[in-house]
Parts: sequence; structure tokens; C-alpha cells
Amino acid sequence: MTQTLARTIRKHVTKLVFMTAMVALAACDATRLFTPTSTEFDGAWVGQLSVSLRQPECAITRGGLRVKVENGQIYGDVRLAVRRGTFTGVVAEDGTIAGVKLQGVQGAVDAEFTGTFLKNTASGEWTQKYCRGEWELKKLR
Repeated sequence: MTQTLARTIRKHVTKLVFMTAMVALAACDATRLFTPTSTEFDGAWVGQLSVSLRQPECAITRGGLRVKVENGQIYGDVRLAVRRGTFTGVVAEDGTIAGVKLQGVQGAVDAEFTGTFLKNTASGEWTQKYCRGEWELKKLR
């Protein structure tokens, strides 16, 4: 009886492992379907961020931007007088950006970036509760 029970348990564990592997594999393929794969804008970019509207609570000033685009994903650093921060986002196949999240800059975690990447330049606007401004980039390589 114990050998039969052990075989049954082994059989169910094997099925469970197989099903888990299949679900994980399907998730990887689904991610590829929804993850931008545009490489037109891949490369290193540099530029600046400026402030056009500032309220007294705005701690953000003009700053430098360093950006890497890889398979439609944006990774970057912003260097401001008050501190440094990082941001991530997505470049769609038509060059528009979405889902850019800024972290590490006091009071700016709710900043929203909009804009468009072109062949060798990119530009747009950013808004935050107390600040508003523009950003621009040039492609290095």
C-alpha cells in the first residue's frame, strides 16, 4: 500500500511540476506579446530637463538626463541640484513614451512624462504637483 501511495504522490507531483513549467513558459511568451520590441530608438541618449512653471513647493530645478533605450524599455538617471533620481518607462513603436516613473527625487515620485522619440532626438513635457517643464534628448549612439 505504501508503494502505491508513493507512486501516486510522485505521479501528481510530476504533473504539478510539468503544469507549473508550462504556465511559466506561457507567461514568458505572453510577456513577449505585450512588451515593446521596437529597436529603432535603442541606444544611449543625453539631454536636459528644465522647469517652466514653479510653485514655492517645487524643489526640482534644471537637470541633466542620461538615458538608455533597450528593446523599447527606457532606463535613465536624472541629476538635479537637490539630488539624483532614476526613471523607467516604455517607448512605443511610434516613438511615444508611456509609463515613465521617476524615483529618488524628493516630491517628484508623482511626476508624469509625455513625449516622443524621433530618429536622433526626443522631447516632451513633464508635470508634477508643484512643477512643470520640458525635457529633451539627443542620441549618442
